[in-house]
Amino acid sequence: MSHAESGERQVGNAPRHPSPSDGQTVSRAGARPAHPAFLATAMLLGLTVVWVRPGPAVLRGTDAACYARVAQRLASEPVAQWASPQLDGRRFDDHPPLGFWLEAAWMRAVGTGPAPAWRWAQVLATLLVLVVGLGGKRIGGPAAGGLAVAGLCILSGFLFESQNPMLELPLALGLAVGWVGAALHRESPRLGPALFVAGTAFAAWVKGPPALATFVALGWIAWRDRPPVGRTVAAAAAAVLVVAGGFGALELWRARIGAPAFLPAYLHTQLLPSALTGRSRAVNDPLYYLPVLGRWYLPALVLAPLALWPGFRRRATEGERRLVALGALLAGTVMLGFTVPVQKHPWYLHAGIAGFAWLLGGLGAALVGDRLVRWVRPELVLPVTAVAVAWVLSPLPKHADDDALYRVYAGERPVFTAGAPREVANCSRLGAWVADHSFALVWGARAVPCDAPAAFVFDGRRLRPVPRDALGP
Repeated sequence: MSHAESGERQVGNAPRHPSPSDGQTVSRAGARPAHPAFLATAMLLGLTVVWVRPGPAVLRGTDAACYARVAQRLASEPVAQWASPQLDGRRFDDHPPLGFWLEAAWMRAVGTGPAPAWRWAQVLATLLVLVVGLGGKRIGGPAAGGLAVAGLCILSGFLFESQNPMLELPLALGLAVGWVGAALHRESPRLGPALFVAGTAFAAWVKGPPALATFVALGWIAWRDRPPVGRTVAAAAAAVLVVAGGFGALELWRARIGAPAFLPAYLHTQLLPSALTGRSRAVNDPLYYLPVLGRWYLPALVLAPLALWPGFRRRATEGERRLVALGALLAGTVMLGFTVPVQKHPWYLHAGIAGFAWLLGGLGAALVGDRLVRWVRPELVLPVTAVAVAWVLSPLPKHADDDALYRVYAGERPVFTAGAPREVANCSRLGAWVADHSFALVWGARAVPCDAPAAFVFDGRRLRPVPRDALGP
């Protein structure tokens, strides 16, 4: 009787199959173990897709330029003043400050401006590749971990977010770490709770309430695996205490520098309006995220029903089924969680990137993993595939004439006369919010309406100086 077969007959609270945590593939009887280079070369595929992106840096996320400006301001200040980030001379309490602190620290190390902000997104995407791959390996085996990373590379959401320095990427990273910690809660009494607490705290200090998603994973693991109740309660309590302690320290820090408290402002200006009124964007459609899911995560949406196919259940190891379930649970929790507030944006769904990748990795390992490892030389094929995929996805820049945002970042820069107002009339299709922060970040200028007097006019294609006599007295 094989080791896997004997594992199926275990009873009680023990898993029905051996754990893949020892780094070996827990495979079906007669299956060939995963190639030792498979996971490493899959990660090479992911990192190539992240980093082989010809410039220039263009921050296309709606809030990316705004957040880069917040971080840039912090980078120019003493660290002792970082407790209260500011934007245009006003307190910026829309989100907890950890995401801005990390980006500001990066800018202190490598410089400020659009390019460092763009590279910061790539650093975060690199960490997410590592967590998805190593977490997938620990839960589902090397083949599942490698295919989860490969799955990342066909998800439009990841391809976009890996170049977008907003807060969804660090939120996704924190949730992924917390989710892995919950999954390892039973088999690794130290590592599992430590990762759970760290991931939960990181997510909470980046974007607040979405960090609660990790407790869904912990509850599911507690119901499914029946770990010691005391350990589960201790992990949950530790996460709450660490998060609360961090915010408490922040409030003490702000009080010490004479800044108003963060949490009341965050609650009344961001959380409650977003949940109840939608601030400037109210969406009451409970199915809002379904078409968004089809746009950004179509491969996972199409292949997810295979998890219900009896053939998958027969072919999959316990670890592969576990990885698929955890991935689906993470993606579903994020989608349902962001459906509750009135304010909705398409990019909120990116917080569940790791879940979509794990879903693909577990399904792929169960259904094609053995054949892939048996027939393909991954150490040769995947590096070549990485370069090819990155080249197809990121060719040398060829932008349409009406790509106004590209023209802002890559086009001519305005040269203002000394003492003249640094203003550019926005006559392009860029929305006021994006134009305001993009003009300020790239040009150091203030965007004004198209019909307002300004030294320059931007029409979406060209930046034209306005004759002095046209500006009036």
